[in-house]
Amino acid sequence: MRPLEIEAAPCATICAALGTQLAGRARARFELAATVGGDLPSTLRADGAAAPGSRSLVTFLMGVETLNQDASGLFASLGAGVGHMTLTDALGSSVSGVSTPIPDRSVTGFAAGAGVGYRFKGGPGALRFQVALRAHALVVAGSVPANTCSLFLGLAN
Repeated sequence: MRPLEIEAAPCATICAALGTQLAGRARARFELAATVGGDLPSTLRADGAAAPGSRSLVTFLMGVETLNQDASGLFASLGAGVGHMTLTDALGSSVSGVSTPIPDRSVTGFAAGAGVGYRFKGGPGALRFQVALRAHALVVAGSVPANTCSLFLGLAN
């Protein structure tokens, strides 16, 4: 989340996608991803220290994915759509020992996402194990108030 004194925070992402074959190596892709995270317990923070607060970024993207005909090996995806971010309970630091509250935010706007990864040949049934590096961003009025970069482990068909 930007602009904040602490822009990054530990988060977890869950993602689900649905795709269909277009032509050759290209597939149409619909994806819903949600990232949530935030602050460590306040007992671990010094008095007057900044805190990242609780935050979330949800994106719904439509795009394309390229992969081998047998759906294994290297793949890449790119999509655009809509996203929503929230920020609550963030604090700015203060020398007086009392943290200053940062106003809560809730913003919806254009979202984009991209990913690269590898799908292995083996997996349960028709599914394949995959590992991917994915990035999602929310763009509002020419700035990027929220983005994620995640390492995904999962199953794909």
